[in-house]
Amino acid sequence: MADDLANIFSAAERLIDLLDNPLHIAIMENYRMHAMLEYCGRFDELLAPEMTIEHPVYRICTPQTGYRVYDGMGEVRNEFYAPLVERGQTVQTKEQEHIAVNDWGFSQEQFVHQHLRGHAAKAKGHDVEDLDGYYIEDHWTSMYFIYNEEARLIGEHIYHSPATDLRKISRDEFYDLEQLRAVLEPKIAAGPHRRQPIGGNR
Repeated sequence: MADDLANIFSAAERLIDLLDNPLHIAIMENYRMHAMLEYCGRFDELLAPEMTIEHPVYRICTPQTGYRVYDGMGEVRNEFYAPLVERGQTVQTKEQEHIAVNDWGFSQEQFVHQHLRGHAAKAKGHDVEDLDGYYIEDHWTSMYFIYNEEARLIGEHIYHSPATDLRKISRDEFYDLEQLRAVLEPKIAAGPHRRQPIGGNR
């Protein structure tokens, strides 16, 4: 279980190891830290000035809400991030992940396995009878993160597909926020993935 959670960002880390452009490395390091903080529900830290510009704009499309724009720090913090934590929708694993980075930012496609309690699945529009049950929702996500020349996040463009599957699982198969934090918070505390100079050996 710990290995499964610890490897959530392995695709980003492999890409960081291959890069030799300092801006591209900085963008991917920002994303890696941003994503770990987001998964752990620590969104105030990922929105700090050293990581995100003062007026970010998120463009999000989901089957539940359609296309929505979160314009500015207040909307991004209070209307996008806060409900994710309140509804228990930050815990997920993923596979079939593809990432490409350029000066403007990066693009990514991934197949997501989102771990949801019954009440969280219901909040996403699923017809579930057991609100205290444990579920995994599968869906595809395409993302485009936009960065400035300082590798600070300008905004996110995220497109979620409808769920391809929702299945009930046992408690032993379910990952909760406490388990995720136990794995990711030491990685957050350790800092950047790339600790060697460009061209050096890891």
